[in-house]
Amino acid sequence: MTKKTVVSVYGYSKNVPTSCRDWASVVDDRTGGAYRMLNFLKEHGIAADLYISGSTLDPATGKTESESMLDRMRSRRMDLEKIVAEVVLDEKATNTPDNNKNISEYAQKTDADAVFGVTSIDHASRAVKEVAYGAPKDRIFGIVPSAGPYSVNGTTFEPIVLEPPFFPDKDTHTAFLGLLKLRDEQKRNIAAAIKSA
Repeated sequence: MTKKTVVSVYGYSKNVPTSCRDWASVVDDRTGGAYRMLNFLKEHGIAADLYISGSTLDPATGKTESESMLDRMRSRRMDLEKIVAEVVLDEKATNTPDNNKNISEYAQKTDADAVFGVTSIDHASRAVKEVAYGAPKDRIFGIVPSAGPYSVNGTTFEPIVLEPPFFPDKDTHTAFLGLLKLRDEQKRNIAAAIKSA
């Protein structure tokens, strides 16, 4: 039986590159997924904290991305006080490894035995990879993909995690590394061919 759970939302900066979807859409998607999970946990009697990552400053407001994301949740009438034990803003994390390191440390400090990170579907595989190599082994640590992508091309095919130590030989390893350098269109064609096989 879990003693305490932390639901973590991966940050999304307002300094959005042209290859990514607009800030509000991505934040609504990620925080909406976290809110649904928090409600589910509450309904099942599991105490949970909400942990929002992101230190990048919004040049217009001077707020961190985690502050801006929390403001967005409240503006959408997400009544967090009724469903979470505590809301924590991580204003130090600058990237995915930082997110995972800091949330792991928070879980350990608060004796939480389960962490669920919520992020865009096309960011989930990178988050999983980071968790696999850095999360503490004495607690449950999962990544939950939200409904949509953060990339403009709108890709939503399922995340793929490659585990180099398990490649049978150097040629297979090299082939997979080459696959990672393919253009998005090439990856989609390969994914379609695999599904139809």
